[in-house]
Amino acid sequence: MKPNFALKLSNDSVELLHRSSGGWLSVGSVRFADDDIDAGCARLIDSARALAPEGLRSKLIIPDSELKYSTILAPGPTDEARRYQIEAEIERLTPYGLTELAYDWSVEDDHALVVVCARETLIEAEEFAAGFGFNPMSFVASPESGQFLGEPFFGETGTARQFLPAGQHVQPDAEPVRVIGKARLPQPAPAKPAEPAGAVSAGAVSTNVAPPASAAKAAVPASPTMPSPAQSPQRVAEASARLPAAPASIVAAPAPTPPAAPAAAPKPLPASPNPAAALSTPVAPAVPRPVAAGAAVAPGAAAARPTPKTPESLAKVGDLVRRMGTRLRREQAQAGAAADAPVVKPGLAARPDIPTRPDIPTRQDIPAETRTAGDASAGAFSSRRGAGPV
Repeated sequence: MKPNFALKLSNDSVELLHRSSGGWLSVGSVRFADDDIDAGCARLIDSARALAPEGLRSKLIIPDSELKYSTILAPGPTDEARRYQIEAEIERLTPYGLTELAYDWSVEDDHALVVVCARETLIEAEEFAAGFGFNPMSFVASPESGQFLGEPFFGETGTARQFLPAGQHVQPDAEPVRVIGKARLPQPAPAKPAEPAGAVSAGAVSTNVAPPASAAKAAVPASPTMPSPAQSPQRVAEASARLPAAPASIVAAPAPTPPAAPAAAPKPLPASPNPAAALSTPVAPAVPRPVAAGAAVAPGAAAARPTPKTPESLAKVGDLVRRMGTRLRREQAQAGAAADAPVVKPGLAARPDIPTRPDIPTRQDIPAETRTAGDASAGAFSSRRGAGPV
């Protein structure tokens, strides 16, 4: 993985560079003596995010004032022998031990082009870049032509693991950083003009269009504005004359019929204080009151007030009942005798071929002893019945 930005450090300023296809482009710089460092670095980071929305990853370019370039004779012949020769010469050239230094070399024939930097300088550069949010990932140098073959690489920073995928490392570039121009920041999208308060956007218009009304229904003309009551009667008359006639197809709705008043509820009958007593108590017969002699009797009063029964009237009623009983028994006896008599149908002549009924003997024809026995039996029957009513 290669960083997409480079932070070029110097003793008096910092400059942010953006990687491009042909080289590096300058995004901007901050001078320590004249500018607000915090505000200037924040401005550079905002520009970097605009150029690279995927994120800011940088490599730190150590200034030449903090580096030592040297050419060392290292014929080898093997790589191990050449390495031993280079490290021995570095210890001779600097007062630091090898563990306190970061170095890189390139081979040219029997010589080695060496660049050395103190690790203390690298730590200070990383703290500065990380503190302002430049996300440093590696340390490099930018030598002049002929000082080094390629780009000197001093290794990864301590925070590089935060930005690298697992198992990957920072890859050094084959050529040192060369600035070829200035970066152009993307132009912000033009702000949309504010729509009027009553305007409706095209996307807000509903696509659900109501179907056209039936052709049979006539369009109702808009009613003209009527003058207010405060206007003159002449204007009212003129406005009424201008009203168009209602179309024939428009039928006035019938006036709503007011609901009928609810019928009065029937009044409940007064409850009997004791219904059971009213049903169980026998009704005493009405006792007629005697009417005074000479008093006027109203029509219908006789039916309403019956004449009281005196002992004399009760005796008369008993006689009447006995007489009617005697009469009834007499009529029953006559009816029985008539049933025993022969029935002769009128209009029928006696026929000689039909024998006549023998004569029934009368009382005179019956012998005396026989009649006496019959009379005794009759008297016995009569005694059993008892004396009849007179």
